Amino acid sequence: MFSKWGERLKKRKEILISFGAEELEIQELLAYNQNIFHQKEDSCSFPLPDELFLKTWEAYVSEAEKLRVCNVLKKKLVQFQFPIEEGISQKEYYKAVTRKGL
Repeated sequence: MFSKWGERLKKRKEILISFGAEELEIQELLAYNQNIFHQKEDSCSFPLPDELFLKTWEAYVSEAEKLRVCNVLKKKLVQFQFPIEEGISQKEYYKAVTRKGL
């Protein structure tokens, strides 16, 4: 009796044969399409736990209900404290603040 994977592999071979693939081509195509990211089914449970940043963003939303969203984000995200202008991300003072925390 085939496992689920064995059944899928058999079906894929049949499809490749129906398109005229020969044995060496079939082996090459099956190897090429192997899922190298496959995890054991029990390694992940759903629903996934909340990401760590969720509580922070929920607090932003709560605060934004009282203030305007742009006012909240301007207080929380330093990038919002700079004017919108072309090329600002390349300015040294912008880099110093946003990338180095100065």
